[in-house]
Amino acid sequence: MNNNTANEAQILWQDYIRKPAFKKRLAIGNFRVEPPADYQNIEVFISKMAGHDFDSAKPGLKAVMTPAAFSKLCDAYRAYTYKLRHGRKNVSLSAETLARLKPIASRLGLQEPGQGIDGGLDNLLYYLTSPEEQDSVQPHLTALARDKDWPQPTPMLKPEIWLSLLKQRLPAPEQNLLLQVLEKAFTQGWQAREQAKTPQKLQQLKNDAKIIKAFHGENKGKPAKV
Repeated sequence: MNNNTANEAQILWQDYIRKPAFKKRLAIGNFRVEPPADYQNIEVFISKMAGHDFDSAKPGLKAVMTPAAFSKLCDAYRAYTYKLRHGRKNVSLSAETLARLKPIASRLGLQEPGQGIDGGLDNLLYYLTSPEEQDSVQPHLTALARDKDWPQPTPMLKPEIWLSLLKQRLPAPEQNLLLQVLEKAFTQGWQAREQAKTPQKLQQLKNDAKIIKAFHGENKGKPAKV
């Protein structure tokens, strides 16, 4: 290992042990017995690791950590360095979006050997956003949408998300018309509140208010982690 490679390895390890995710790995349950004093305080542990890279730190960690915890640490660190060296980033997608992307990546044969569907999604997103591929993107997607033999997952989205998607497809005059319809329905609901003040009715009115806010772009659904 040359000096540059050794320095890089040390920097990667020193950065990693300062991550909140690593600090959680020093929990008592991850040790064979009560952890040594220099493992119980993260700042003391960082000082102990001065001048080390992961390879030189492994023997000491393996000696005190449970086999399962040590194995998970090795896997997590390999994933961490791989992402940094290859420009990878974690992203969050809703389960519904993931369900729609997977068959497209599979159908187009975009998976890389050994990377499974995750590699396929990375390639798919690059393909869909690449300027030089735009001439072929739409025909492929259109062909997939029209293929009756290919499963078309229907996402189970919340009403406010469906409404937001609908809004994006409508011209401005039609957006205004739809908004007026929603506001009128909402106003009628509040007027009916005096005639029916049951908890169920009140909850429905609150839900309707969320939908109108979503249409205004004030309340966007959060994507789920994958």
